[in-house]
Amino acid sequence: MENVAILGDIVGFVCFLAAAVLLASTPTRPEREYTPALKWFLVSAFLVYVYSTGADIAEQFKLTHLPDYFEGYVETLFPVLTLCAVFAAYSAQQVTDVLRSQRALANAHELMTDIMDAAPAGIMFVDTAGRVSFANDAAKETLELSEDPETGRVTVPGWTVSAAGGPAADDFSALVSDVARGREPVSVLWHDGRRIDLRVSSEPLRDATGGVGGVVLTFERPITSSDT
Repeated sequence: MENVAILGDIVGFVCFLAAAVLLASTPTRPEREYTPALKWFLVSAFLVYVYSTGADIAEQFKLTHLPDYFEGYVETLFPVLTLCAVFAAYSAQQVTDVLRSQRALANAHELMTDIMDAAPAGIMFVDTAGRVSFANDAAKETLELSEDPETGRVTVPGWTVSAAGGPAADDFSALVSDVARGREPVSVLWHDGRRIDLRVSSEPLRDATGGVGGVVLTFERPITSSDT
């Protein structure tokens, strides 16, 4: 049995030493589950076990008793370091899941933006006050809208909007106050006399309580364009 114990110590010493060397030489990627913290916790745990088995081997072969004096203290570090490695792996997994979700959300947002911008029809979202919060490329081109690169806010040029012959306003508040299912004629008049006539379809965007949080407007290319 003593020979079996010595053989087990030798096998453990060689295997854990090889594992520590291989692990220490393996590159890590902080954005993945295998992080530098996990790597060095495991390397330290393996080296502790290497020291422990090495001390047993030295004692069995009567080489020296010096390592044996510290063996009991060092062995207590093995479960501590192993638990730290497990916690590091768990934390890295949580971070990885969050990053994966953020990437998926960003990819979905980018895809939806690309689809909206590729649509031939103008698509806008206006808030309850009639201000334009979002416009795709077709809407920006038709209505000469611009977007602040820092704030992302959509700014409108100097034009007025009148819906179905109603009073003119510098926003789309008329369509918000009377949301119509279907197509409604809308005239946009610039200060320099240019005018475009659109047929706008509107649909309320409701929140979880059923309240109207804004209106989605869509329109085709201008049906007429004239100077006044």
